[in-house]
Amino acid sequence: MFYLEGLMPSSETINIDLKNIIQYGYKQEGKCSVSKVLRLKLELLRDRNMSLEQLKHCLLETVEDFCVVFIKGGDVLKEKLVSLIINANSKEILLDRFYAEYLYFLDKNDDSGIKDEELVSQVVVYLKTCSVNELRMVTAESLADKFNVTREHLSRLFKQRHSCSLSKRILKARLDRVFYLLQQESCNNSIKSIAMSVGITNYARFKKQFSDRFSYPPSVMKKINKNIL
Repeated sequence: MFYLEGLMPSSETINIDLKNIIQYGYKQEGKCSVSKVLRLKLELLRDRNMSLEQLKHCLLETVEDFCVVFIKGGDVLKEKLVSLIINANSKEILLDRFYAEYLYFLDKNDDSGIKDEELVSQVVVYLKTCSVNELRMVTAESLADKFNVTREHLSRLFKQRHSCSLSKRILKARLDRVFYLLQQESCNNSIKSIAMSVGITNYARFKKQFSDRFSYPPSVMKKINKNIL
């Protein structure tokens, strides 16, 4: 999104794809992304030698783009910002108040935290319930694509909410799935083939990882299950 820095002075180029940039940024990274875009745009306008009327015209052209991320309250914010623009009598005060008013509304109405919690929960449920073939193919990138977010954002959410990396969460899902498959009465496959079927690629490391998680090596777990059956 920061390619905006290289735009030419005209309002047409300043506003190019701004709505799409804001919507994408908010969807991927929440309010922090939108505030960065707004701050950058206002800095660009501050550096340009334009009259107060020209500045007002430019802000009026883009005020709706910055309000589009709010499903609720967007019209109220737009009304406040338009009134602020029309009644301003100083460029510096206008830019500062525009930014402050927008950030206040963003903090008050942002629900990205709820969205992030829901996203993490959906990913965890998917890892638990997806098919063996799907689990075998899972990567951080494929999960990000599936849930329409960036890999960096999804990884950051897992570190914040689960204190572990996304790759470790994927490994946990694979170990849990092997554990489940070893307990099935119809399980006649070798432990190695089961591990490979869910995406485990290093079998020697897998045995240690499995033992660390379940306190027993997979071979013992399979024997215990057979004796029970």
